[in-house]
Amino acid sequence: MPRTRLLALLCLVPACRGTDGLDPEVLGFKTSPPTVVYGRVLEGTTKALPVSITSVTRADQELTLTASDPFTVQATVSVPGGATVEVPVTFHAGRTVTEGLLRVRGPNGEALVPLAATGVHPLDCTPSKKCVTSQYSLELDRCVESNEPDGTMCEPDSICLEKGTCRAGACEGVPRACDDKDACTDDGCSPDVGCVHTAKVCPTPANPCHAASCSAATGCGEMNAPDDTTCGSVDCVTAHLCVSGGCGAYAAPEGFVCAPATPCRGESHCHDQKCVPPDAGLLAPKEVVPLTEVPVGPMFAEQGNVYFTVCAPELLVPAPGDAGPADAGDGGAADAGDDAGLPDAGAADGGMPRDAGCALVSYTFNGIDRWRAELGQDGGALVHVTAEGVAVLRGGVLELRSRTTGALRLATALAPLSPRAIAAQGRALFFLARTDAGLALARLEDAGTTLVPLPFTAQALALDEAGAPWFLDGDGRALLAPVPDGGVRVVALDAGAQDLCVAEGAAVAGPEHVLLTDGGLVHLAFDAGERGLEPALAGGGTGVAFFRQCPEPLSSCQVADEALWVHAFSLDDGHVLWRAAVAPRAEQARVVDAELLVQGAGSLLAVSNQRDDAGAHAYLDAYARGQQVLRGELLADPELLAAVAVPGRLVATVRHDAALALETFELRPLEPAGSAWPRAQGVGGSRAAR
Repeated sequence: MPRTRLLALLCLVPACRGTDGLDPEVLGFKTSPPTVVYGRVLEGTTKALPVSITSVTRADQELTLTASDPFTVQATVSVPGGATVEVPVTFHAGRTVTEGLLRVRGPNGEALVPLAATGVHPLDCTPSKKCVTSQYSLELDRCVESNEPDGTMCEPDSICLEKGTCRAGACEGVPRACDDKDACTDDGCSPDVGCVHTAKVCPTPANPCHAASCSAATGCGEMNAPDDTTCGSVDCVTAHLCVSGGCGAYAAPEGFVCAPATPCRGESHCHDQKCVPPDAGLLAPKEVVPLTEVPVGPMFAEQGNVYFTVCAPELLVPAPGDAGPADAGDGGAADAGDDAGLPDAGAADGGMPRDAGCALVSYTFNGIDRWRAELGQDGGALVHVTAEGVAVLRGGVLELRSRTTGALRLATALAPLSPRAIAAQGRALFFLARTDAGLALARLEDAGTTLVPLPFTAQALALDEAGAPWFLDGDGRALLAPVPDGGVRVVALDAGAQDLCVAEGAAVAGPEHVLLTDGGLVHLAFDAGERGLEPALAGGGTGVAFFRQCPEPLSSCQVADEALWVHAFSLDDGHVLWRAAVAPRAEQARVVDAELLVQGAGSLLAVSNQRDDAGAHAYLDAYARGQQVLRGELLADPELLAAVAVPGRLVATVRHDAALALETFELRPLEPAGSAWPRAQGVGGSRAAR
């Protein structure tokens, strides 16, 4: 009650006198306290405070009582002579400040008692979680939480719990019963969908002529395998087959399936006791995107998207002396020797960019055009793609462009020595660059370009999984490997190398030197008439390299008569695991893309252009354990300009006579492992990013 208003009331009733100015001696009674203050009372509740009435005479007093709303009091009271009686006056709280009067009337007049109270509207209180209540505290003027009594029913938060009860303020439940009474399902509960019933995988019977079965009542069991199921060795003379649940040897019938289908050909069948494969047929593209401009240089892949450069046909002039098929290359780095069907140093064989009209382009793995970024009058060379951007060497400036839009993100006037002198890790691009002070290791990232001077010459750079740099010296006769104290270990090479690949603690320098995981150096000795070729691949404990070989082992021959081969070797001790022929005439073959596969140690995918007496061909080959296990000939034998594998697809730029296109081909069940051309160097041997 405001002070001024309370004083005004007090002035109306001085010394508890009645309205006629009589004092208690005249009235015959007196009241106390002089003012009744209730304080704060919660809306919708009541609060009673006593008012004392004392008879100041020996005579009994019969008094009437009234109180202004929202206060209430009993209507009458009897006060014996000389005695005191307490009368409760009740406040019925609303939500406002309230003032009122208690009137006590006797035969000789009345006394007025001021009343003051504040009604308080409670806050809306919501529990913060299950198993707690939230109530408004008048004393604290805020919401106060308390635990529900233990045993109160509640609904657990997890769909995999039921029959929830409160315990110490937490809703606890028991695991939901998901048993569907079917012995052929494994029952469980998923937090996302609830009960899940997965078909039980029954164990394969030891008897090859039995098959797993399952009964909803009894669970897993066995039954006879279908007749003619193979149960042992099978050729086109004798086949071990199941009949009525038993295995027997039978003469292989004419037309019997002797080899399963592959992505590139159908089943092989027995004919005259020989296994005869069907016509291999042609590997047709899944998607074909016509191109109006000529793809130039290599193609790179990153997270399922591909990147390459194109130039208008009229802006290309023939490359001098370049009559062979186009290749993916390794970004234009030089070979160690003869071309040998591996990447060379030229631009794409469609010609060389002249003045302008070139662009950097990107497509999805299935041929959808993502974006195009013009490169201006000087064009540019695509040299690397990382998780952070697309690296383009343009007019002596190294640019890092967005993988999402092709827009320029970073640029530095420092240029790498060559594509072999570039590597990437995380958000940074590393490369070897010449400065006024000499050779330096440059690091390009969002914060700018930093330089670390190198006290030696180098031509190739690679990073291991820990991000430590490895180098080939200027003439390729020394490998500089990192050591734990931050320095380098110089390993002399007895033959020059230009390419460097690092994986799993081992390094492959050129086609002949392997620095093993234990630190030892192995020279991969080739037989007479064999010449190793660069670059090599490494990963999964194995390395793979191509080489040229004379038709007759341990003999010499003319270069034009050499065949193209590939071999796999161990990164642990350097021994050769297997060898396989790639093309009968190396001079008439060009390997456009090579990728390690996950199908086995040293398994390899090779995509090549080859020419024989029947004309030009384009092949997709897979090799494992020294054998060509799959060959697919591309439809219409296009000239492959560049190619790279992404999950489930081979993506290639091709030329059909005068027509250019981006084509994709099915790769499944082949699965690239990640170590591949055309990336010159990479982290942990990952030379074509996924």
